[in-house]
Amino acid sequence: MPSRILVLTPTRCEQTRLQELYRNAVSLDNGIPTDHRSARAVIWRVCGFGLINAAIGTTQAILEDRPDQVFLVGIAGTYNEQRVEIGQAYQFNEVGCCEIGIGRGKHFRSLDPEQRTAFGAESDTYRLAKIENVLVEEANGLLLSVASASASADDIREPLRRMPQAVAEDMEGYAVAAACHRLDRPLTIIRGISNRAGERDKSHWQFDVAFAAAARLLAAAIGC
Repeated sequence: MPSRILVLTPTRCEQTRLQELYRNAVSLDNGIPTDHRSARAVIWRVCGFGLINAAIGTTQAILEDRPDQVFLVGIAGTYNEQRVEIGQAYQFNEVGCCEIGIGRGKHFRSLDPEQRTAFGAESDTYRLAKIENVLVEEANGLLLSVASASASADDIREPLRRMPQAVAEDMEGYAVAAACHRLDRPLTIIRGISNRAGERDKSHWQFDVAFAAAARLLAAAIGC
């Protein structure tokens, strides 16, 4: 693991909760050698909520902190509870966005290669850096970043039609990946799954277990 690690969270409240849980995980040893902990600088930053803020915040943080490795950590909603379970945390190997194109709703179409070149849109998916040498739950599918979170089961249908390989939804991953790609920094995304995408009644969300699972996974990753 590189010596300068940048940990990004979308919001300040997520950062505060994850920092506390991360420190608790480390204090319980978690299999992390002491010399590994002391040799690494872990820098925490808020990248911002949503695609635009996250891209700007990530770019600024990388330019200022010059990290060797970037982690994006937070919560997300599942599209498929059989493949990505509520209350668990996962590392994602791929992140995408299905909202870059022309038209809306049933008239939407993705950009073709010539349009991508002309518009400077490199890709609608990015591969992510995998955590090595540690037993980590990997999501069997793509993390889909959206500009507006799903508010009902109906909202999920169109994104899944465009990217049927998606198993979870967030609002920052693709933007952070694009910034890391441009600035040549490896990115690992860890998301604790707090709810089913489209469920807006937060009394049904499992915040605490999702955050705790994400913090444990981050502690294990940084210690590998």
